[in-house]
Amino acid sequence: MQLPTIHINGTPGQRLRDQYHIAALAAEEAVKAIQVVEFHARDYYVQGDGAFDQAQREHRERIKALVAVRDDFLVIARDIGRQMRGHDRHLAGAQNLQAPTDADRHHSTTRPRHDTNSSCQLDVGAALAEAAFAEDVARQQRESSAPEALAPGRRP
Repeated sequence: MQLPTIHINGTPGQRLRDQYHIAALAAEEAVKAIQVVEFHARDYYVQGDGAFDQAQREHRERIKALVAVRDDFLVIARDIGRQMRGHDRHLAGAQNLQAPTDADRHHSTTRPRHDTNSSCQLDVGAALAEAAFAEDVARQQRESSAPEALAPGRRP
């Protein structure tokens, strides 16, 4: 998968990550919507033997495709977050500043922010959005508390 690179001339990382999170949440809502579609053999039997079996296979494939799209968006959003964390650490080391804490990140990323002129105004449910961001924050906390391996020749 070709992933975007966060850099000075590109889209701001926070905005791009938020947009991919929203896209992932929308795909999740699509999965939920298709799962509640009433799917029954009575709607296919008049088409002959095997029609319902074929319809079931196609239905499963549609759900799998939506889940794959959602998962791709999450991979992209998480990679952008990884790049942003790496950039924060780089700046903190280069400028001898303290990097933002996970609590700071959680506070600033609890909900996606969008300008009023943004085309990205999709509301897919605050609870689902909170859960996705909470998962990222928990992962960031685990990563930041794990001892980082030192490069060869580097002292603690």
